[in-house]
Amino acid sequence: MRNVIDACKANDTKLVFFSNVYALGKVEGWMSEESPMNPCSKKGEVRAKIEQMLLDEVQHGNIQGIIARAADFYGPGANLGFVDFMVFQNLAKGKTPQILVNANTKHSYTFTPDAARATAALGNTMDAYNQIWNLPTDPDALSGKDFAELVAQAFGTKFKYTIVPKWMTRILGLFIPEMGEAVEMLYQNQYDYLFDSSKYVRHFKHPATTYREGIQETVAHLQQQKT
Repeated sequence: MRNVIDACKANDTKLVFFSNVYALGKVEGWMSEESPMNPCSKKGEVRAKIEQMLLDEVQHGNIQGIIARAADFYGPGANLGFVDFMVFQNLAKGKTPQILVNANTKHSYTFTPDAARATAALGNTMDAYNQIWNLPTDPDALSGKDFAELVAQAFGTKFKYTIVPKWMTRILGLFIPEMGEAVEMLYQNQYDYLFDSSKYVRHFKHPATTYREGIQETVAHLQQQKT
């Protein structure tokens, strides 16, 4: 990050930094651009340090920058998120979807095509600089169970699910590195994870794709890959 900032300063280049919400830690209620950084994980501490580096440079007038934050991902080709391989990929293979820790807490997901379009829009909007922006995300946050049920409906399969408890995540982490990395972030699944992107929607008049629409598009992409 230091090298990127220095390169931008040396070449008088603006910086649009795509980020996540790790730096905020566990937030009671909705995560907005005004939520203070209060990390509760090692990943969050690193992310907070990186973001603060950019914010300090902006505050001192050394660079023009944007921090564009997204919630957890889902969408066509977004195969690095847990909801992809635990829900979408399992259902695509005829398996039972899995939900981390708690099926009833609400969890916001950013649809990747929305994130891409919004990041491009921010980078090409001069009055958007020197601010934090939450990328457009459907405000109608669903529980893990309700989200997985919409995915099952899109696949046209009977809905059932299993829960992966915290203790099992720790054990699986001994064999699956991705699961091991998830343990310190499980607070995001134990409690409501609500992402507020109303600032972006008000400014750009571009609402987020609904979960139903985004899930249908994601499932259609997976089905097309199989043919």
